Amino acid sequence: MDAGLNSSDAKEFGDAHESHPTNSSNAKRMDLHNNSVGYSLGNQAIINGWSEEELLNQVIDAANNGKLYMLK
Repeated sequence: MDAGLNSSDAKEFGDAHESHPTNSSNAKRMDLHNNSVGYSLGNQAIINGWSEEELLNQVIDAANNGKLYMLK
C-alpha cells in the first residue's frame, strides 16, 4: 500500500478506509491489526532492500504463522 506514498500517508489512508460505516467492530479491529502488520513488513522491506517477491513471502509467512487476524 505504501507505493508512491510515505508511510504516514499510507497509514492515514489505509486506516481511514477501515472506518467505513458498514465495517463491523470485529472487522475493523482485524483490519487495523493486519494493516499494522503490513506497515511493519513494508518498513522492514525498505530497510532491508527486499524485493517484491521477498515481501510477498514475508506476508505469506505472517499469515501462515498466525500473525494476521481473520474473521471466522
